[in-house]
Amino acid sequence: MSEKGTVAVWVELSGENLPLAERELQACASVLDPASSPPRPLPWGGERFREVTFSRPGPEGLLARRLGLAHRVLRPLAEGNLDTLVDAMVMEGGSGATARVRVASGAPQSLAREAPRLLGHAFLQGGGRVDLGSPDRDFVVLLPAASASPPAATEAGLAELLGEVPRDEMDSRRSKHRPFRKPVTLSPLLARSLVNLAGAPLGGSILDPFCGTGAILLEAAFLGYRVSGADRDAEMIRGTLQNLRAEKVEPDRLVQCEVQELLSQLEGERFDAAVFDPPYGRASGTGGRASSEVLLQAVEALPGLLRPHGRATCLVSDPSSLPPMPRGLTLESTILGERVHRSLTRWVVTIRRDH
Repeated sequence: MSEKGTVAVWVELSGENLPLAERELQACASVLDPASSPPRPLPWGGERFREVTFSRPGPEGLLARRLGLAHRVLRPLAEGNLDTLVDAMVMEGGSGATARVRVASGAPQSLAREAPRLLGHAFLQGGGRVDLGSPDRDFVVLLPAASASPPAATEAGLAELLGEVPRDEMDSRRSKHRPFRKPVTLSPLLARSLVNLAGAPLGGSILDPFCGTGAILLEAAFLGYRVSGADRDAEMIRGTLQNLRAEKVEPDRLVQCEVQELLSQLEGERFDAAVFDPPYGRASGTGGRASSEVLLQAVEALPGLLRPHGRATCLVSDPSSLPPMPRGLTLESTILGERVHRSLTRWVVTIRRDH
């Protein structure tokens, strides 16, 4: 459990891409609290649960609303065998509230049946009431994926739901629901994770130099960032503006220009982060240039676009195709982002401006 003055949370990551989800969690927690701990795997609940500790109260309440590749954020209450968890639930029942008890997926069937019964009964003993429909409190039991121990001796964790990641809201912003759409566009989940990985300070500014249909700008705006975009195609600029305004988002700037014209068009403006998916393949417009040339021009523009210590996150189809980093930039990481189809994968690249 957390030390005095600190606040620990348990986070259930989603299963699409665990390495990327863990990296997003770490970046997001660091934005909310630079002194937060790196994610730590938990011994129960399966491979998807991580613990993060904040140095002070407050950020834990914001985490669920910011993440993309996760399901829920939990407040830890107790760790130990089921007898320990039963004692904790008796105490929690003293609140007189209504509650339900659920088990995280992946637990052995016998334990998954036994644990909610034991803990629900303990909550009743303490003075609480059970409500499976609309409870005041929502408890989650994290059990080991496999256990030969009897239930009373099984090590487990007990937590309470702090917040759920708004995946339904993000799903409502998928391309098929937008007024302007094209065949090639990012999912809101991946777009949000890219924004979080950039690590821009709360309320900062984000640029997408290949804004397309506006997927990245939409998720950045919903995280509270000021957003600006550019694209070589006037239709994309009009479409992005249409999609943003449909969600009541007003961008700082939208500029029609080639990527090599960004610095002059933006008149020296600097951003806390650049987040982009450069064009690739036949369905993306490159103006007749090779995708590698477009990516090179984008990377070369970054020193003039980013504020000191700002970051860029982008997608590339092959990390080996990345150009050498210009002076003042450092390639921080490459991690597999998504498999588009059998012959195409997309890697997430993070680049930092050093000064």
